[in-house]
Parts: sequence; C-alpha cells; structure tokens
Amino acid sequence: MTSQGNNAWTGTIPGYAITAAGVDYYIRAVDASAGANPSTDPANAPAVYHEFSVVTQDRQGPVITHTPVSDGQPAAQPLSIAATITDPSGVADATLFYRASDATDWSQAKMAANNDLWTATIPGSVMAPPGVDYYILATDASADANVSTDPEDAPAAFHTFSVVADQVDTQGPVLNVTPIADDRPYNQAVDVRAIATDASGVADVTLHYRADGQTEWTDAAMILTSGQYIGQIPADAIRAAKLEYYVDATDTLNNESVWPATAPAAPAAFTIGPAPDTTGPALSIAPVSGDQPPGQAVTITATATDASGIESVKLFYRTAGMTDYTIQTMAATGTADTYQGTIPAAFVQSPSVEYYVTATDASAAKNTTTTPDTAPDTPASFNVSAPQDTTGPAIEHTPPTDTFPANQAISLTARVTDPSGVAKVTLHYQSQGAIWKTLTTSVKGSDYTAAIPASEVMPGTLSYYFEAIDARANTAFAPQKAQAAPFTLAILSPDDTKSPGGGCQTGPAGVPYAGLLFIGLLGVLLAWRMRGF
Repeated sequence: MTSQGNNAWTGTIPGYAITAAGVDYYIRAVDASAGANPSTDPANAPAVYHEFSVVTQDRQGPVITHTPVSDGQPAAQPLSIAATITDPSGVADATLFYRASDATDWSQAKMAANNDLWTATIPGSVMAPPGVDYYILATDASADANVSTDPEDAPAAFHTFSVVADQVDTQGPVLNVTPIADDRPYNQAVDVRAIATDASGVADVTLHYRADGQTEWTDAAMILTSGQYIGQIPADAIRAAKLEYYVDATDTLNNESVWPATAPAAPAAFTIGPAPDTTGPALSIAPVSGDQPPGQAVTITATATDASGIESVKLFYRTAGMTDYTIQTMAATGTADTYQGTIPAAFVQSPSVEYYVTATDASAAKNTTTTPDTAPDTPASFNVSAPQDTTGPAIEHTPPTDTFPANQAISLTARVTDPSGVAKVTLHYQSQGAIWKTLTTSVKGSDYTAAIPASEVMPGTLSYYFEAIDARANTAFAPQKAQAAPFTLAILSPDDTKSPGGGCQTGPAGVPYAGLLFIGLLGVLLAWRMRGF
C-alpha cells in the first residue's frame, strides 16, 4: 500500500481479481519500531477477512436450449415447440416464429414460461406438406434487453422439419428437457423437468439416473404436472461427485425417443458440490500445569484446525464459585493453528479457576466445538494457592564496629522481611558471660529495634543475636549460629575513657631514680636513659 499522508494508505486490487465470485481481503500493517510489531484488520486475519460481492454487467442474450423437431410430423396436427431459456438477468419474453416451408412471411406466437421451460404451439393449419420452418427469439430482463435466437443466425438460418399427409406415426414424442446445471448442492434432491409432445399422444415419460462410473440405471416415473413432466432424483443419490441421467418417452403407438439423442451411451450429466461441513473444528487446550499463584494472570493456549477455516476461538473463564463466565476472543499467535487468551489476574483467586474454549469454523453452518466437551457444566480448571513458605524471615543487620562505654544503653536495629509476614522479632543478649536475656523489639516498617538497658551494659564483652519468627512459625537467626557464634561489642569502663593520671620524681645527678604513681591502671611502663646518651 502507498502512503497518502496524514496516516492514510491506499492499495489497489487488480482488475483480474474482480470476478463474479466476489473478493475477500484484509489489511496488515507493521510499525517502525525495532520489534516491527504487526497488526491486521480484521484483528484475526487471515482466519477472518473482509469480503464484497461483484455484480457483472449483462451483455449477453439468453441461453436457448432446444431439441429440433424431427422430420415426418403428421399433417394438420398442432405441434408444441419447447425450449429451456435461461439468463442471469432473467428472461423477459420469448417468441416462436414459424411458416410453411414454401411461404415467405413469418408468423409468430408468444411462448409461455413454466420455470425455465418456454412453450408455444404451431397451429394445425400450418402443419402441411412439404414441411414447416421455425426459430425462437428470446430477450433478457437486463437494462440492455439483450436478444438471442435459436438457431444463432436466425432468421437467416432456421430449423425445418418435414410434414407427411395421411402418414402412420412412426416417430417418438418430441422431448425438450431442462438440463441440470453443475455444482448441485450435496444431498439435496433434484427435479428434472421435460415437455413431451406427440400427435398420437404421450404414453409415459421416464427418468433414468446413476452415479458416474456405475453400470446400473435407476428409473423414476415422470409425472405430468401443469404441462410438464417432472421426475425427481432423491437426495441420497446426490452424493457422488458426478451423476449421469437421461429421459425417454413413449407415445401411444409405442414409438420411443430419448433425450439426449446419444443416451444411454452418452447421457447428460451434472456435477455435485462437496459434502457440507457439519463437523466443528479439531480443538485442543494446553493444560495449565500445577497450582498457580493468586493475583497473577494466566495464559491459555489452544490449537484449532478445520478444513473450512477458523472463524473464531473464544475463551470462557470464571473464579470458582462465580455463576457467569467472562468471554474473551483468543488471538492467533502467528504459529500455525495456535491461539492464545489471558485470564486476568483479578480472576486468578483461591481456590481455583474454571475455564473452557470454543472454536467456530468458517463454514456456512458455523460448526462449533467445545473443549472440554463437558463444558460449561464441567469445565477445565486449575488450583490457585500461594507457594508453601518453609523458610524463616530474612534478617539484615550490620553490627556496630565502635566501642561502647559501660552504663549507657545500646540500641540495635535489624531489617526483617518474610512473604508470609513477620510474627515476632526478639533480641537476645549476654553481658560478660552472664545469663542470656531477651528483649522484644519495636517495629517501624520492616525495621525492628530494641535497646539494651544501661544497667546491662558492663565493661568487657557484650554478646547478642536476633531471632525472627514468621506467620507460619518458621524461625531464623542472625547470625545463623545464634548463641554459638553471636555478634560481640567491646564495652569500656568509665576510667578507660580518660587519660591516665600520676606524678614523677627525679633524683640527684648521677643517681638514677624514678618514681611513678598511677591509680586504677592495668599496667605502668617506666622509660629512662642517662643524660648524654
């Protein structure tokens, strides 16, 4: 297609594709992104498409099918002339032109229609030796009033037959049969219509038919109804690809004639259309495996095939316990015969989701298949449940690296999370090898805090660890070995946080002497040297 600007695009369907059968079409567009994303109109093309019919202008006259009258017709006996006349636009009128063979001017008679069979009578006054000439002219119902004749070049060319006076009738009835068009609907009865005339009177008319390739003929009497003989080929015979038939007629003198004249060696025949599609598509669903987590959309994949094509594939779904199904048209994936639909997250709730899929073919019957075939009463389903939590909470804590003075409270915080929820966080601590004690933490968001009282913070080493329990009673520690390998803090006494105090005395020259007094120290170092060194 060619861009016309302003988001408008045009394309042309070539003339050779515009036929009376009609035209199907769809449009495909691809965007300019790196992914080259396609879309179609209609959405499910080519399985679904737009279509339009084509009307052709009628420039041809009617088709006239006529069996010429045989020679030797009896004198002074009126003779019925019959022809099958058809036209896509309809037949407006038909006229029989006739004259004695030795005459110049033509007489005419309007022909009367019975379905596609048109008849008129040559009066007995014209039926005299040596014979009679005649032709047929028909006009269609189109705006152009197209005309045709039989013979084609009439009146320059015409039919003729001889007439014999006081002659014994040795000719079978004149038979005019309306041919059966090809592509008859499968398994639908077909009426065969004929006009049979004879100066001696028609005794009987019989229809013979058989499937192409068979040797035996089946006979059916044709009944005179409103001037026509009608015989029926039953529906159960209209199942072969092609069917042969012919008609014979016998007059009261036992003279016989057949139509077509070459029958039964070379009978008439017509084709039969394919058997109608009465079966829904082959449809399967890829099962949803395992339990699904709540609140997460689930994609359903189906495969649908049908000789007539697929018109639509639909997904029906509901949360278990709901009454009504929600319907979604599944989209073709681009992979042959595969369609997908998504059950929204809002419907994926405990305890389960029920669903089924239908596929409708593109035949005239719109046959539909449902999978599973017990749906909607007993649909497919999958369970919805959260994954089983067997792990304790996650504890994040960075132990302080500073030293802390004794007799001052120490606040410790850990970040604790768990998909099942945190039930309790406890801080365990031990000062200078005393017994272990516990504190219940306070919480703010995911942060859990407890403060070790100042009275418990004594010089030396303070050990601690966190214990967390989730809503499913799973427990975790930080550090993992808890009491066996806890976190530790160095605690200093109040004096350890001041500079040492003391005094120094010197002795007489040459007499090494030093005296130092320090109180409350763990150790004292005396450093000395003789002067001059």
